[in-house]
Amino acid sequence: MSPRKSVSLRTAAEKTKRKKRTVLTEDQKHKVKESSEMLDADNGKETDGRELKVSNRSIKSKEHSADLRDKIVARHKSGQGYKTISKALNIPRSTVASIIVKWKKFGTTRTLPRVGRPQKLSKRAKRALVREVTKNPMVTLTELQKSAAVMGESVGKATISAALHRSGFYCKVVRENPL
Repeated sequence: MSPRKSVSLRTAAEKTKRKKRTVLTEDQKHKVKESSEMLDADNGKETDGRELKVSNRSIKSKEHSADLRDKIVARHKSGQGYKTISKALNIPRSTVASIIVKWKKFGTTRTLPRVGRPQKLSKRAKRALVREVTKNPMVTLTELQKSAAVMGESVGKATISAALHRSGFYCKVVRENPL
C-alpha cells in the first residue's frame, strides 16, 4: 500500500522563522505627525514638499479615480500644461504626465486589464478549501478536488495544492505508525 497523502496544518510561520514586519521608527512616526500637523495648519496652502517625502514612502500609493483622470485629460485638451494641472488638482507632475501619456497611447483613461493569466480558483473557493483543511487536516487532495467541483470549480490537484501552499498549508505524507 502506498502512504496516504494529506494536508498538514503546519503553517509557513512554523516552517521557517517568521519574517519581521517593517515598523516605522520613532523618528519616522514623528515626521509623519509633523507633516500632518503642517497640512492641518496650512489649510491647503502650498508646502515645500520635502517634509512629506519621508512620510509618503511608508504609505502605499493607490490608483486615482477615473473621474480625476478624466479631469486631467480634459485640462490637457484645453491647453493647460502639466505644471498648471498638477498645482490645480494637487497631484504630482509625474502622475499627471503618466496619465496623459497613457491616454495618448491607449486612447482611454480607464484601467486596462493586467498582464498574466487569471487565477483558476476564485477567492471564495480558496476560502472554502482553507476552511475544509482546517476542519479536517487529514483530507486528501482528491477529496478537496471533488469538493471544489461541487462548488463549480474544476481544477487539478496541483492547482489546489498551490493555492493551499500560498495560504500557508503544505502537503505532507502521513507517517505510518507501527501496530
